[in-house]
Amino acid sequence: MKSFSGVMAALLASFATLNAADPVPVHREIPAGETQGQVVKISSNSITIKVSQRVQSGTTRHTVRGPNGSRRTVSTPKYTTKQVDTTFLLTDNVKVRAPGNKQAGVTDIKAGETVHLYLADVQSGVTGKKLETHREVNRIDIAHAAAAPSTSK
Repeated sequence: MKSFSGVMAALLASFATLNAADPVPVHREIPAGETQGQVVKISSNSITIKVSQRVQSGTTRHTVRGPNGSRRTVSTPKYTTKQVDTTFLLTDNVKVRAPGNKQAGVTDIKAGETVHLYLADVQSGVTGKKLETHREVNRIDIAHAAAAPSTSK
């Protein structure tokens, strides 16, 4: 039976051989949530959508009474919703689903359509160094088709 120090020496030697090896490439995709919006522009490697974003537009001051009858002035934030254009990168193998759960391609997406994007944080690099992270779209669901322009006069 080996002694404890002999086992530790063997373990440290195995770690030394692991560190001496060439760096191994790393590629991870971590789910990063979903977003929905109206398509503004689409290309083969990116999509720009208009999303609603809640922002603080100012403050309101009003007077409140305390439990002992005292009064004090309180500031309360006011919020509004504004439309912001946001651009996302597309993965090489992005999956597109049309209404009715039908398979589609990126070329089938038109400006003005409402889409649901599934996002992923992609980490890439080599072991031993800091991984670079960026956000990509790996699936697009077309919720509503764009309205056809009216031709009647």
